[in-house]
Amino acid sequence: MTSRERIKRIIGGEKADRFGNPHEDTWLIIHNYFGTKTDEELRQKT
Repeated sequence: MTSRERIKRIIGGEKADRFGNPHEDTWLIIHNYFGTKTDEELRQKT
């Protein structure tokens, strides 16, 4: 699994081969990085 596939699976709420789901406080950082406000916007961006 590539790192891109891994990130897409984590954002999509699926289980990845490594890493679990990010801590809920981390989602704000992820949204700020990608410039998104909702989970759907984030899924479309990745």
